[in-house]
Amino acid sequence: MKKIIFSATLILICSVQFAFAQDEVKKFEPNGKVQGTVFFNYHYDLTENAQKKSQFELLRSYFGYSYNFSEQFSTRIVFDVGYDSRIDANQKTKNSYSAFLKIASLQWKYKDLFTAEGGMIPTNMYDTQEKFLGYRYLLEPLQDRYFPSADLGVRASYKPVKMIELRTALYNGEGYKSIQDNYGLQKFTADIIIRPIEGLTFKTYYDIMSKKDTLGGQVIKLENKQLLNFFLGYEKKDMFRVGAEYVIQQNSDFTKDKTANGITAYAIYIIKKFELFARYDQTRSNTLEGKTEDWNLSNDFDMILGGVQYTPVTGVRMSMNYRHYIPIKSTTPNTSFIYLNFEYKF
Repeated sequence: MKKIIFSATLILICSVQFAFAQDEVKKFEPNGKVQGTVFFNYHYDLTENAQKKSQFELLRSYFGYSYNFSEQFSTRIVFDVGYDSRIDANQKTKNSYSAFLKIASLQWKYKDLFTAEGGMIPTNMYDTQEKFLGYRYLLEPLQDRYFPSADLGVRASYKPVKMIELRTALYNGEGYKSIQDNYGLQKFTADIIIRPIEGLTFKTYYDIMSKKDTLGGQVIKLENKQLLNFFLGYEKKDMFRVGAEYVIQQNSDFTKDKTANGITAYAIYIIKKFELFARYDQTRSNTLEGKTEDWNLSNDFDMILGGVQYTPVTGVRMSMNYRHYIPIKSTTPNTSFIYLNFEYKF
């Protein structure tokens, strides 16, 4: 009888200890992490009669910290150090590094169903495409040439089912290097991401922004600028990725009938630690009434990029690639480059 009582007591004690141990495992502890990313390259200009034939560049560095207050609330702060060329008062070019607050966000997440975020936050325009492609350290997405990747505002996402995500946001519209225009007008965005089967991603994005200006001492309302973007991508894990997108903007520069559009297509083939990749970009603008050439002709071009990437360890990537730019303006010569790109992050 004593043996039975002793055994039962021992089992009870072990059960209680196990239950407390389970509670300790499940208990959330606030935690944080330092983060950093650097983009470094060397390139050689193959263009005939190029004045600057080659150079080393460190164009972008990110340094930040993320902290989880609880399972629902978190924050992230990121500083962006970029390389800028500026013209001083004596009309001389000065090159220097400038630091900007890129991200300063507070996020609330309810399970996998709903997320809300505010502060200096990433924009929704091309984040999905950028993550899918995965080569930001080589060359920014086509839209990043003209639209900011972060802005002051609020955004929310809702996932009613696993395959569909609905997102909307309201931003100042001026980007992370500016605060707000003089009239307090914002940009509204909405997008939907659909993943009907494993590996397939479709995204549709729309935004609209109003603008006012002062003319002859009077405040006038400019045309609403609107943008529509479509993206389709498919990937087979550890084998390949292919994708394409189309973007069109109406009333560019808040000017009536000004239209600009662009196309990007790319393919990546994976061989263990190596990736072979190719990308094609195209930008075009329209010809306004009474004009003889496209309004943004000097910035319209075709671009072909191709190369190989090697990932020796997690956090380090390197690539050798070739780039060829074909300006649409006939008087502007084609340019070609060989790049050695490096990304290292923690």
